[in-house]
Amino acid sequence: MTEIMAGRMIHSLSERLTEVNDIIRTCSEGTIPFEQAYVISRFYYDFQDTNVIIDEAETIATKDAGRLRELAVMLKDETATLREWDSQVEYPPMQTVYKTNNQRINAL
Repeated sequence: MTEIMAGRMIHSLSERLTEVNDIIRTCSEGTIPFEQAYVISRFYYDFQDTNVIIDEAETIATKDAGRLRELAVMLKDETATLREWDSQVEYPPMQTVYKTNNQRINAL
């Protein structure tokens, strides 16, 4: 992994977690429309391989520990926000969402 690429996944993780937090924070009456639920679903899907994130963190640690600390603090803050807001949202059963939105899911 090059120095330029090092940190991109972790930075992207932080940015997308901010997007997820914004969706959850602004949902009305504890419900989320399909399009926003899809963004959250893609976030979890895209970052499920934690080994890649760990590998990137190890690479950054050997080259720029200060940068790794900055990224870790960003993730810590966004994770704390997610934990605070996430419990206030009622997520629909995914099977129901899929059946209801099958054509829209396949179009994405």
